[in-house]
Amino acid sequence: MKKPPRVLGVTMEIIDSLIDLGDITFRWAQNPYEFSREMHGRISSDEWDRIFCDQRRKRALKRLRDKKWIADRRSGTNIQFTLRYDAAVKSIQSKIQTKTTRLPSRTFALVTFDFPEAARRARDAFRLMLKHLSFRQQQLSVWISDKNVVHELELLVRMMKLDKWVRVYRARMA
Repeated sequence: MKKPPRVLGVTMEIIDSLIDLGDITFRWAQNPYEFSREMHGRISSDEWDRIFCDQRRKRALKRLRDKKWIADRRSGTNIQFTLRYDAAVKSIQSKIQTKTTRLPSRTFALVTFDFPEAARRARDAFRLMLKHLSFRQQQLSVWISDKNVVHELELLVRMMKLDKWVRVYRARMA
């Protein structure tokens, strides 16, 4: 199986760093409806300068600002930042794609879904996303992966507000 490329390289490293360092992001990740599809955080100016110390990262920050994926504001000794929904989704997808930890033998991350016919486009887009995330189709609406990505995929499903139609399980074959 071909290894997927790291999505957006330095840009994803920056987003991951901000997600890991921001003080409010964990609560937002647990309840993605709380901040209306944005993630707010705060880190010290020193930490911000450490993240964006080299030219490569400064260019990546400019690209993030141009895409409107990030907004930042200096407030005294802290930097308040906002990550847009698209940036958080890309970050989680990148983590799923690059994760190499495998589940034990005969154990799988199992995804089942049942979209209504009116949401056909969403269903097709979700199938394509699963395919890009290295999941394998078992049946039409049943996909599996031997990577340990259950938690990340559950978070992604909640963020995309698909939890009404999609279920993610850690399954063990008998």
